[in-house]
Amino acid sequence: MEGPSRWSQAAFADLDRLPQCERARWCVWKSVELLYLLSAQGEPAAEMAPVLDQEMIRTLAETRRYMEENLDEPLSISTLSRRACLSATTFKEGFRRLYGLPVHTWLQQRRMERAAELLRDSSLSVLGVAQSVGYSSASQFSAAFRRQYGMSPTMYRKMSEPA
Repeated sequence: MEGPSRWSQAAFADLDRLPQCERARWCVWKSVELLYLLSAQGEPAAEMAPVLDQEMIRTLAETRRYMEENLDEPLSISTLSRRACLSATTFKEGFRRLYGLPVHTWLQQRRMERAAELLRDSSLSVLGVAQSVGYSSASQFSAAFRRQYGMSPTMYRKMSEPA
């Protein structure tokens, strides 16, 4: 092949617009990106996903139990993946494969389920319930609860009261 290809023209189009001090970093980044694309070419996505061996399943289950027991804590991917001794990517992909949901979605749903239980079965205030499931603000909690259940926490509590 002679001359620049469409790929190389597109890849290096941004180079001229960058300050001189950033060009080397950008070239390294593009090189890594190209190596990744070349190495991943032809591999199905399932082959690139983490293998869920018994040890990985055990580790993810322990981490999920930890999440369940600490719904009131701020739980980030980086904290959870470090706890599981996995890279953030391996943790997120393994969790999704094992439990069928992204970590954040699973955690959000579980927090809302726990909040609904507390609203039905306790006398905690809405702020108390919010704090029990990891929210520091009643308004943020109420917005998330409304997205999940289609009503405010207060209305949910009233509807759950025995007649």
